[in-house]
Amino acid sequence: MVLSIALMIVAVIANLWLVVKIWRVSVPYAIVSFIFFPAAMFFMFAHWSDEEHDIKVPFILALVCSLLFVMQAKKVDAEYGLEEEEEVSMHAPGLGVVCKRCWT
Repeated sequence: MVLSIALMIVAVIANLWLVVKIWRVSVPYAIVSFIFFPAAMFFMFAHWSDEEHDIKVPFILALVCSLLFVMQAKKVDAEYGLEEEEEVSMHAPGLGVVCKRCWT
């Protein structure tokens, strides 16, 4: 849980860092990149060799942290999702799966 929160915080900070660097060049492009993260990839390739407007580090950091967060969330869901499903459902003849909470 703590790892997931830390990854999300780092991803958000890296994304804000990326948007600030794009904002200095193009405000509309920064807004689009904030709303739709993959749009920043085009800016990154357009300014690849420009050291002043280089966004490789924040882009890669945000991307890696976001992917790790998704992997961590899927792992947690796989660990706890099945236990909860087994705990709250039961089979009733002719009715299919019935929620135990419905009967309590």
